[in-house]
Amino acid sequence: MKIKYAFLDGTVTEVEVSDEIGAVIIDSRKAEHAQDERHRYHCYSYDAIDYEGRGVRCLRRICRRG
Repeated sequence: MKIKYAFLDGTVTEVEVSDEIGAVIIDSRKAEHAQDERHRYHCYSYDAIDYEGRGVRCLRRICRRG
């Protein structure tokens, strides 16, 4: 199995690994992605709030829930 690594400078490297190691790496990447999605869902940026708009109403509802 080949695993791709993309670096910030734009280079991409492929590494040949065994199927067992590849499965662990893929599962780890899926778990990390799921955690990032949960974090984005539960974190609300105060910078994104429109003072009189929908964002304030949503934030008030969230704050009331505790």
